[in-house]
Amino acid sequence: NDLIRLGWVDNDPMARLKTPHTPRRSPRPLPNGELDLLMHLPDEFKREREWTTLGAYSGLRAGEVASLPGNALHMGNHGMVLQVLGKGNLVSEIPAHPKVVEILEQYSGPEPIWDMWPTSVNRAWQRAGRSVGITGRVFHQLRHSYATRLYVVTGGSLLAVASACRHASV
Repeated sequence: NDLIRLGWVDNDPMARLKTPHTPRRSPRPLPNGELDLLMHLPDEFKREREWTTLGAYSGLRAGEVASLPGNALHMGNHGMVLQVLGKGNLVSEIPAHPKVVEILEQYSGPEPIWDMWPTSVNRAWQRAGRSVGITGRVFHQLRHSYATRLYVVTGGSLLAVASACRHASV
């Protein structure tokens, strides 16, 4: 508009561009029935079942699962905690749910347990979901499930959810 107003151009060069898609802002947790199916994947999908637990009970992102070291589990001041290297290379400690402890106790060492790309985690997890009839879901929805359950359990505390999900702000 400014270029037209100044007389530098006759037509708006932006007129042909499409408006960018605005992502949805509302959380999309997995339905409980689907989460149940994913928590009980067959043994051939053991790692995907473990990833489901890490996403649904710790709110981990695919990238955090992909690079999670075998020694991520530690004893904290108030019980077991999961030390995670998250977005921005920030190290955070998350209270470890007993189901998460059960999974991670079998691993050790500083090397990543799975050592994969985040997109590979998402694709493998989706493939496992399709094996039990779940389609159109992404790994990040486990994080939404975690946050939604946490919101309910804390009586609607956005501060608690933002802190547990390692968000910069509410």
